[in-house]
Amino acid sequence: RLLRVRGAEPFCLALSLFSSVFEMSRSSSCPAPLLAAAAAGAIAGAAVVGVVTVAWGRRKRRLEDIGDCKIPSMPDWVRSLESDKDHYRLMIREWEDPAWREEHGWHGRDLIHGAGSAVHIPCYFYNSTEKALRGPVYFSSASESHRGLCHGGAMTSALDDALGHVCFLTAGRGPWTGATVQLNCKLCKPVGIGQVLKIEARVKEQVKIQGKVTQQEKTKVFIEASLSDENGVIYATMEGVSIAGVNLQKEETELDLRQWRFDDDHRIMYDSTWSACPQPRGWDFFKGQPS
Repeated sequence: RLLRVRGAEPFCLALSLFSSVFEMSRSSSCPAPLLAAAAAGAIAGAAVVGVVTVAWGRRKRRLEDIGDCKIPSMPDWVRSLESDKDHYRLMIREWEDPAWREEHGWHGRDLIHGAGSAVHIPCYFYNSTEKALRGPVYFSSASESHRGLCHGGAMTSALDDALGHVCFLTAGRGPWTGATVQLNCKLCKPVGIGQVLKIEARVKEQVKIQGKVTQQEKTKVFIEASLSDENGVIYATMEGVSIAGVNLQKEETELDLRQWRFDDDHRIMYDSTWSACPQPRGWDFFKGQPS
């Protein structure tokens, strides 16, 4: 049975060593205590190497599962968003350019948009007329809680992400020009591991407010969001409030002064750190063709 364990070659090598010691004991004149000690060492070595090898193999497979964030197939409605003239593909540089992200102060991968995310939103499409943000969200095996089902916090995190970014798009001048201050989430139906759902966030109301300290004008944005499948079945809803015009950084830098840019020919909305409109990576985050 041990020989069938993937990656157990070191274990088999240790067993081979024990076999050699045993053969030596039959044909050699070595003292019995020395042979016994050698045999015991071979057995202990085999056990330790075997346990470590099997444990590492399991850990490696878990890491491979976590790193695999590609969506199994592309839902038809994603293609329809791409082709719809009223929807612009959203591109933020720290999502698309890992080297640039690291150079400019980020410490890790994005919780939702980074490669290997437990719950992954590979792209967003924004409709400025409807003040709505839409995209696919994939729940990988790394988001599991109950057996075969994703954690409720994964659903909430995805909705929170969409809620915040639709605030930046609608009422902010660029990325991260605001902060979410209130959330109310309702989990309606469990999400299965490997499932692809449609996430949507829409601005309901905007109210101008005056800052108490700096007197800087801010905008209170009331937003609703949902997770649903291709048949319109609702899995979760969220209502929240974000404040546009808030800067959470201790010191303002050029990153905080970014502005939105629009390429009407390609229907892409991007931030001003790019000198020209970036080209999307295509659909390489999907394993298969449209379902």
